[in-house]
Amino acid sequence: MSDKKKSKTISSKVGRPASSKKSDISSTKKSTSKKQPSSTRPTASSSSSSTSRKVGSRPTVSSQISSSGKATAKAPIQADTSAPTASSLEEQRELKLANLNNRWASVAGLVALTALFDRLNSVTDTVSDLDQKIASVRSQGYPYDNNWEERAVALQERWPRLHTESSHLLETEGSILRRSSRDVEGLLDRARRDYNLIDTVDSRLSALEHQANNIEQRAYGIFGSMEEEANALVYEVEKVRKMLDELGKATFSLYPDEHGVATSKVTWVSDREEPEGQLFLTDRRLIFERREKIATKKVLFITTEKKLVQEVMWESPIGAVEEVEAEDKGGFIGIGGKELLTLRFSERTRELPSDVTLEIKDSTNEEWSALIRKVRSGQIDAERVGAPAPEEAATAAEAPDQAPKVIPTKCPGCGAQLPPVYKGMTQVICDYCGTVVPLE
Repeated sequence: MSDKKKSKTISSKVGRPASSKKSDISSTKKSTSKKQPSSTRPTASSSSSSTSRKVGSRPTVSSQISSSGKATAKAPIQADTSAPTASSLEEQRELKLANLNNRWASVAGLVALTALFDRLNSVTDTVSDLDQKIASVRSQGYPYDNNWEERAVALQERWPRLHTESSHLLETEGSILRRSSRDVEGLLDRARRDYNLIDTVDSRLSALEHQANNIEQRAYGIFGSMEEEANALVYEVEKVRKMLDELGKATFSLYPDEHGVATSKVTWVSDREEPEGQLFLTDRRLIFERREKIATKKVLFITTEKKLVQEVMWESPIGAVEEVEAEDKGGFIGIGGKELLTLRFSERTRELPSDVTLEIKDSTNEEWSALIRKVRSGQIDAERVGAPAPEEAATAAEAPDQAPKVIPTKCPGCGAQLPPVYKGMTQVICDYCGTVVPLE
């Protein structure tokens, strides 16, 4: 009996159609999906959250969706408060040590006081050469700045005492400074092996710098003003020497009793061509001599040949300079500006315009304005070598036995009225007959 039942059961299972099997499978899936609770389904946010937790990344501030569907903000990023690594501390110490080595190299130069000793020797040479420099320009006939010799003597008398005092200070304080520097150098050498000494070395270096700077200020307080006076006198003499050199290159000649006063490179900016040249001031005239190289041959807009053009373009008696105006034009906070000097003349001739505007290249317009006024007014005569003192000059001017100088007004040849005579003129030419009338 049992065997028959078993055979029926097996045959029934084997003989079930395929459609019946598919329905059983689908029903099984449906029942399985019904049994699975919705709360256990993984969401995108929970999946990413779990992934980030597994990786070990820090929480971000971005929002996430909770199981209830609401957006919640995550905790902000927290700063890494971990202690610096041994390698970073080592790098910081090496950097500090390198800075200390650089500072020591700079302080070592200060400690030697070499620059101060060099300046002392330079002042000694400057003061010693003053007589020779002044004598050189005097031998070329320069008669003005009659106080040069007196100033040179005063400097030569003062310098030995100041030199001795300054040298004593540098030698005495320098020995103390060198001892301190040796201590700092030894401390720096130890700091290369013991980083705990770095801050101490830094403090000692600062003290050493302050000590060296203090010695420099004290020494300059002794001889600084003397150095400035000597350099100022040398500057004045050198300017005159250069002026005499430029006069030696000029195409014009000075009158027998005419002397140069100043010169400067200028550009005649009020002229259409804006020629460049040299402006000369003498005790009788103002002269502009063009000096510039112009292109004579070009190939494909490139200058291949030049020639020097040198000629007097205009000159004026100093007494005919009616007005002098200085103006600073352009630039930014005094940088890149133009030093302009405008001159207006009493009379206009074919060569001399009624006014000219010049750009001063290697001087200042204020200096030129002051010099022209000094020469025009005659004040420069008081600066001549051998000129009487101001009191003596005033007494001589009041002397009644001096006959006034006669200036001719009519031509001795035709009797016509002569042109006006200005300070600085040596002769006047009659406009009608051409007679040359000397004034001295």
